[in-house]
Amino acid sequence: MKLYRLILISFTLLWTLVSCNDRGQEMEQGTGYLDLRVSRDASVDIVPVAKSGEAAADVIAVTLIPQAGGESVVIEDINQMTEPIKLKTGVYKVVATSGEDKGSAAFDAPVYYGEEQIEVRNMQVVTKEVVCTLTGVKVTADFSSAFKASFDYKLTVSNGEASLEFSQEAGTLDKEAYFHVTDKLSWVLDVTNA
Repeated sequence: MKLYRLILISFTLLWTLVSCNDRGQEMEQGTGYLDLRVSRDASVDIVPVAKSGEAAADVIAVTLIPQAGGESVVIEDINQMTEPIKLKTGVYKVVATSGEDKGSAAFDAPVYYGEEQIEVRNMQVVTKEVVCTLTGVKVTADFSSAFKASFDYKLTVSNGEASLEFSQEAGTLDKEAYFHVTDKLSWVLDVTNA
């Protein structure tokens, strides 16, 4: 009976070693794979839908920068990737961005950013999630219907570097303003009777 158990255990161990070795043969020596998941943290912002002719708001560009130097890997839109990314082994800085920075202040132009460090190991698949968060300050203007009916108004918001105007005349009352983060955020409300 002991001999039977010893043969069974030996056979199982040998089979396990051979099957693990077979799977390792599929990858090249000195390379590994990165299964990257990138998302935006929309808890602070409602993501706008892209208008015709504009880039979709959910396009997330990724740059993989090798710590040891060498050429970076740039992916225009991570959402188009269907398989893990084959990389040389080593440590990489993963930088993910969504949106275009249009200066110190802009309407309807959110920018998201996320950064993580990963290590690609020889003949292994590494899974990593990068969460992008809003890089600036979002400002919206909302007034009661009674205020809107009684007054003509203009709200000017500034971060000390640039300012944006919310007004009926400018057609910006329902827009979202995004400002670079500074030590200042001020506003001026000009009101006249309607």
